[in-house]
Amino acid sequence: MLGDVLVLCGSLSWAIYTVLLKPYTDRVSGFQLSALTMIGGAVPLLVVAWPAMLSAKWSGVPLAGWAAVFYSGIFALVIAYFFWYRGVRVIGPTRTAMYTNLQPLIAVLVAWMMLGESPTSWQGVGAASIMSGLLLTRM
Repeated sequence: MLGDVLVLCGSLSWAIYTVLLKPYTDRVSGFQLSALTMIGGAVPLLVVAWPAMLSAKWSGVPLAGWAAVFYSGIFALVIAYFFWYRGVRVIGPTRTAMYTNLQPLIAVLVAWMMLGESPTSWQGVGAASIMSGLLLTRM
């Protein structure tokens, strides 16, 4: 139950953040807004994570680990947020937020192509539900 409540709180926080973000997307560029929000999130995270960062053995992190950090930092944060902020500015927060429902569908497709996993029939039902919901909001 705690996990469900945390997911609900996270979704609610993201929805409020997206709606309150709309006025700023008209005045500030996507890259500037992304930089400001990343710094705003990084500062409290560093305060909490500092002790663990000091005790970590950074030399033990393999090259693939550093590549994953780089990929995540550039693609999952900088580029993805740039598109997110542009979407909020151009099509609005509600329609932009609808596209976040594509994440599970993309994850299934990537697992299928990259890991050789076979999608299940329930995942097919979920994909159809996601696409139906997106189509309904577009009408």
